[in-house]
Amino acid sequence: MVLEFTRTFKGGQVTVGSLKFKVTKESIVQATGLPLTGEHWFKKGWLGKKRWHWFLVDKKLKVNWRKGLP
Repeated sequence: MVLEFTRTFKGGQVTVGSLKFKVTKESIVQATGLPLTGEHWFKKGWLGKKRWHWFLVDKKLKVNWRKGLP
């Protein structure tokens, strides 16, 4: 069922079997019980280098960021 959910998720809508429904922030909160608080983060948002660079990349490694993460 999870695999079918992930395969059919498109544009905020999901089809699982014959059931079609929308996925919204509110529906995720209701299904998981997680609070609807905190910062929203978007994949295409810019993150400053200082916050995460140390975690992902070895200090000795030279990285070409136009090619993505090493």
